[in-house]
Amino acid sequence: MAGLVSPHITREEYGCPCCHAVPPDFWKNDRPTPPYLYLFEKFEFMRHVRGDKPIRVNCGYRCRYHNAEVGGELFSVHLFGLALDLGFDTPEEIKSFAEDVDALQKGLRMGVYPWGVHIDVGFLIYPKPFEEFSPGVRWP
Repeated sequence: MAGLVSPHITREEYGCPCCHAVPPDFWKNDRPTPPYLYLFEKFEFMRHVRGDKPIRVNCGYRCRYHNAEVGGELFSVHLFGLALDLGFDTPEEIKSFAEDVDALQKGLRMGVYPWGVHIDVGFLIYPKPFEEFSPGVRWP
């Protein structure tokens, strides 16, 4: 499970906590494929803007079993591997990061919570999943 998926994100941080998997289409030629690279580029840019201070990655990809276990949404962007939950130590750090993202990262969706910040590039998912589509979905 060793290795990096991004200059400052380990595979262990990004992979599913229960099974250590990454999305089935994640690797090509020993590097992440474009949708994942886009997410990681946004993360790395935000880290750079913040003076290269470490940012804790609490969650990246989730398999469907882990997503259900943590009460994730039916079509959580984490199931597609295109989301990161970032942890911070204080509410001030959360607010500061959220303000930076809002000001600088127009190509990034964000949710702010008491535990930290969720960022994602879920708009890259195609076709768009919806609940009526659910019975036909085949998850890896």
